[in-house]
Amino acid sequence: MTAVAFVLKFGLVGVAVGTLVAMVYRTCYLAWYISRNVINRSLWAFAKHLCVDACSIALFVGLVYNVLGPIQELHATTYFGWSILALKTIALGIPAIATVNTVFYYPKITRYIKKQ
Repeated sequence: MTAVAFVLKFGLVGVAVGTLVAMVYRTCYLAWYISRNVINRSLWAFAKHLCVDACSIALFVGLVYNVLGPIQELHATTYFGWSILALKTIALGIPAIATVNTVFYYPKITRYIKKQ
């Protein structure tokens, strides 16, 4: 419903904003419902996961910006060029995200490795 309200005023950007608002609302509602009725844990785990994701995204965007340059300067005109940019982005993203998750979830990761 919010996407429809925003589209009348802002056009295509309104669709994106309305969809984002709806997704954030639904995600928070489901996190609250599941934490209370299904897995019986506090919302702190959800909040921590959001913070870890925000740190991962910030590190990833910072790395891409500092190593590959601003998005406006990334030019790829062929499929091969796009593939090379994608591989560079993946090469920066996977280690960055793995490092952040290892720092914040080290006990869970070591417990999982010991079970294997």
